[in-house]
Amino acid sequence: MIHEVVVVGGGPSGSTIAGLLALRGWRVLLLDRARFPRPKPCGECLSPGAVVALGRLGLLDDVLALEPARLRGWRIRTSRAEAVGRFGDGICGLGVRRTDLDAALLSAARRRGVEVEEGTRVTSVTPATGPGRRPCVDVAGSGGTCRTLQPRIVVGADGLRSVVARSIGAVTRRPRLRKVSITCGLDWDTPLDALGMLHVDDGITLGLAPVHRTERRWNATVVADAERYGAAVSAGPDGFARQVMDARLGQDRGRTIVGGPRASGPFDWPVRRPWASGVILVGDAAGYFDPFTGQGIHRALRTAELAHGAVDRVLQGNRQEDELVAYQKRLEREIAPGRRVQRAIEAVMARPRIRDPILAGLGRSRGLDALVRVTGDIAPVSSLVHPRSWTRAPEAGSAGVWARVRGADSSC
Repeated sequence: MIHEVVVVGGGPSGSTIAGLLALRGWRVLLLDRARFPRPKPCGECLSPGAVVALGRLGLLDDVLALEPARLRGWRIRTSRAEAVGRFGDGICGLGVRRTDLDAALLSAARRRGVEVEEGTRVTSVTPATGPGRRPCVDVAGSGGTCRTLQPRIVVGADGLRSVVARSIGAVTRRPRLRKVSITCGLDWDTPLDALGMLHVDDGITLGLAPVHRTERRWNATVVADAERYGAAVSAGPDGFARQVMDARLGQDRGRTIVGGPRASGPFDWPVRRPWASGVILVGDAAGYFDPFTGQGIHRALRTAELAHGAVDRVLQGNRQEDELVAYQKRLEREIAPGRRVQRAIEAVMARPRIRDPILAGLGRSRGLDALVRVTGDIAPVSSLVHPRSWTRAPEAGSAGVWARVRGADSSC
């Protein structure tokens, strides 16, 4: 079969755009070097905006079948201050194991007609060299075989260290924000909590959230300043994570690490532009800065949604550069305000002298509610400046989404 689209990467952005294009009738091949289900370092939380996106994309039932935990908001704590931010009545995010999430979304793509090759590594991508030419994808199979594919469009959905983005010269610089994360799965004999927790102190953030609706399974992610703690993490990530949890939560025999540790970072990967001739980038490959707010899955889904429309129109015969430039501009309009908020949050959280008084004030005023709605992708950034002016109607269909998510669960 000659495929019109080759998608590199089988995570949420890759599976989503592949499935959407297959539903449009295009022949789509998805390649991933891993075999699914596979572990993935991640905070394993879906923002309310990501939940709404899943409903819009026809994928929510696949995720709800995994029995995810419901999250009503976040508790942020330091040694001197604490505040709680809630998404709002009847609105919640989801905690779900990333291994299960990615496998479910990839299965949905297969059902929609996508051909999937696992255990297949893309070594390089060459953009189209002129009108009427096609991009080239060099592929190494698990059996040592090599081949070159020439689809009409290549979609780079291969994450933070994207081979596709590097091949087309999209990455602008090395990361300036140097952080490393360690993700562990926990079997924790403690009551489930509908609030995720972020404990911030001394250059280390410990994030905790339940990832199953009934089982006592949790995600614990430690994010640390690489300059200060990189050597200690490298020497023993498991021991470093245990030490942080014991210091922040107290020693607990009912808390056992059952998955990981899995390391990742740094998380500052800007791109020059998310496309080249015959190539388009989505998800983390399209640029990433997410050290604290946990919006990665929503942006993966949203970039896939935007890009699939552009790719579909190119395949139908629209002028390619016009569509790819329009995709870039739409992406910048949607993501730039949130990126500014992310950088502002990072700047505050890294400075205890201003962080603790601000957090204490937010705790007294319930002001954190407005912030977690923005970082939860359900309120515009402008609502932080003029909260009373936010009168936007709920997104079409979102009421039905929340009803399906709540089900018989009163925690959301």
